[in-house]
Amino acid sequence: MSVIAVKVEKDKIVLGADSIVVWGNSQLKNQNAKIFKVSDSFGIAGTGYSKDISLLFLFAKTHTPSVPTPEAVLDFFDEFYDWVKKKTETYPDEALFIIVYQGAVFTFHDFNIEKVEDYCAYGAGGDFARAALYLGADVEKALDVACELSTLCEAPKITYTFIKGEKE
Repeated sequence: MSVIAVKVEKDKIVLGADSIVVWGNSQLKNQNAKIFKVSDSFGIAGTGYSKDISLLFLFAKTHTPSVPTPEAVLDFFDEFYDWVKKKTETYPDEALFIIVYQGAVFTFHDFNIEKVEDYCAYGAGGDFARAALYLGADVEKALDVACELSTLCEAPKITYTFIKGEKE
């Protein structure tokens, strides 16, 4: 239950997420559960099981894609899956990630990598956020729309801005 969104602009990339975490009939608002800024040029947002998102955040503290290409991001996730298997004896479940790396944006789901040229949004509130982005909204407004219209998204929201051209 969540919403993550990204918008690529001329000189910056804005990545954002809501903060709801759901288990059973309970919820917790955790601003660090779905989005992580690794460095000034590397950020991750995720939807899916908290354990998979948390494990990727932990992995990203010591690993990065080699270059900002779909192939390098695929290699990064291949290494991540092997790392998770060694630690947990299972593979990550149905998680979807948006990766910002050195001025490029990629989505990852089930080893499908897509490069994002303009904007995208995923999760339970993804359709609402994507529609707002399509209509010209910024990421913060798109997240507001998703939190207002989806019963499965909640404020507070968190966003990170990455300036294009900044490297590790």
